[in-house]
Amino acid sequence: MLGCVEVAFASVQRNLKAHTRLEGRIRQAIVRRFPYVVLFVEYPDYVEVLAVFHTWRDPKQWQGRVGS
Repeated sequence: MLGCVEVAFASVQRNLKAHTRLEGRIRQAIVRRFPYVVLFVEYPDYVEVLAVFHTWRDPKQWQGRVGS
């Protein structure tokens, strides 16, 4: 599984805008072969990973990690 997550991270590095926008600035990169997504926010100088999140879990769990 770790290799699949690393592939998702590499995809985010290559093209941030290719990933689905969820709400506001939050985007998701799908982890292949597993029911996980990488949730991230793009800033001018860096990318912040909010979570590697199991898609069956309640979205309120990752939404609580988003600051104002």
